[in-house]
Amino acid sequence: MSNSYFQFKQFRVDQEHSAMKVGTDGVILGAWCSVEPEKEECKGAVKILDIGCGTGLIALMVAQRTENICIDAIDIDAGAAQDAKYNFIRSPWPERLNCHNISFQDFTQENVKFSYSNIISNPPFFVNSLQAPDASRNMARHTSLLSYDDLLKGVELLLAEYGVFSVILPANNADIFENLAAKYGIYCFRKLNVFPKPDVPIKRVAMEFGRHKKNLMIENLVIETTGRHQYSDEYKKLTADFYLKF
Repeated sequence: MSNSYFQFKQFRVDQEHSAMKVGTDGVILGAWCSVEPEKEECKGAVKILDIGCGTGLIALMVAQRTENICIDAIDIDAGAAQDAKYNFIRSPWPERLNCHNISFQDFTQENVKFSYSNIISNPPFFVNSLQAPDASRNMARHTSLLSYDDLLKGVELLLAEYGVFSVILPANNADIFENLAAKYGIYCFRKLNVFPKPDVPIKRVAMEFGRHKKNLMIENLVIETTGRHQYSDEYKKLTADFYLKF
């Protein structure tokens, strides 16, 4: 059984009501993603959006990494939103963190005029696969309620001209997502290939997109070196500001 909370260096994540608990994917994306706009044109109205925030982990990590930047976090699941709101209030940055219990589709319709300098998402990732018995876990893990098409359609509407969209996906979905994003005029310029171990195939790919085509930068990250919990120096460096054990 998962713990009801996860303690980080500067904040605690309670996860009693959220279907999806704190996991490696969220930690990697929260530590790796861009949190400042790329161009001076975005700096007048810097605001960050976390889509499918779950417990609020990524939003909290981004709050720790930034100053004076407001972060909107949304999740369709009431239990996840309850945990995120609680975690935001108890964090060192309650005035900068806002959680909304709403679907991304509805949020996009209500906020179509707002532009975000950075949009981040650890989205539902199982496509056309068997679903778990728990309805809330289904909601968090499967794309049936937030398809890649709906996600990109909303990002295309909300992302600032020189904004950055960051996402983490299973490796076998990465090319599909990248090709679909290009159809919306959103182009990948940065990738992080995540290997569980040196001799294991890529499991996840973190990607960043923008509205303007640029040369692609590819990085690799190995999580564990030999045995379980034997973490690589690169992984320790990436997450050192967050994990207590590092």
